Amino acid sequence: MEVGYRVHLANTAAILQYRGLKYSDDDSDAAWLAKLLRLGLLPEGYIHPKCYYQHKRAKTNGVLAIKTVAHKLARACYHILRDGTDFEVKQAFA
Repeated sequence: MEVGYRVHLANTAAILQYRGLKYSDDDSDAAWLAKLLRLGLLPEGYIHPKCYYQHKRAKTNGVLAIKTVAHKLARACYHILRDGTDFEVKQAFA
């Protein structure tokens, strides 16, 4: 892409194999994909930009943080009930 070539990501699940192909190697596959591209029939995939994944990761980590806090509170409750002691924030979230 930096050199000026346009990259096409072929959606291989949506491409039907040509029944008349005599050979099944990289050269014939490349020729078949080039023909589909020239005819405007090549089904293409899409890769989301990096910012999409960073936003998704931030949301996932938020859920993970909530699960971590819930686990710590459950563990603190277990020890309080087992030992009969008072709840101490510093001990639970140290």
